Amino acid sequence: MCANSLDAARYVAKTVANSAAYANKCNKGVLVGGMGSSSEKRFTVNQIQLIKESQDCFAEVQVMEHGCEFRSLFKPLHCPGNDAMLYRKGENVLIEHDGAEIV
Repeated sequence: MCANSLDAARYVAKTVANSAAYANKCNKGVLVGGMGSSSEKRFTVNQIQLIKESQDCFAEVQVMEHGCEFRSLFKPLHCPGNDAMLYRKGENVLIEHDGAEIV
């Protein structure tokens, strides 16, 4: 899911909160900003490999060589007790993947 502003991302999260089909996807994150022609980027081999490794499936994942760059990622449920969390481009995020913490 994506939105052109933080307000739009909050609106998307509120709108789909009770939808069985979309709530889980939204809670994984809403990409904010970008989607213009200048946001199109070509992935490096290393970036494609990182995307493949981040997928939680057993089948080989097809990753396109081009994608769109976004300024931020809005996580509606990332901070319990708070509104949400907006991660901006250039910030470091600590994630857990396959039992290991990655920056």
